[in-house]
Amino acid sequence: RLSALNFMNAKSLCKGGGPDKDWRSMAKLLELYRDKHGGECAVPAAYDRKLHEWVLAQVELVSLPNRHLNNDEERRMHYLRKRDMDTSLRSTAARNTQKENNGATEHSNAI
Repeated sequence: RLSALNFMNAKSLCKGGGPDKDWRSMAKLLELYRDKHGGECAVPAAYDRKLHEWVLAQVELVSLPNRHLNNDEERRMHYLRKRDMDTSLRSTAARNTQKENNGATEHSNAI
């Protein structure tokens, strides 16, 4: 999909190995999305469902207190922090919480 938008050959992002290969590939796709969309990390499901779901998982990761992270999660958080994506993901989490709270208020008002 990114190749069709003339970003770059997305397959070239998947080079490398190890257990974090898929995670790093998704992080690179998020970086490309963020750079194209003015720093926004909230990927709509309609844009790319797999990337959207991965972002939601990262939102949960950045929401955890650091003392609850295992080694893999710490390494991934370091990667996100280094690229200034943890702050963008936290703001995505805050917006999601606000939407959920607004939805709950609207639902209770309808009852």
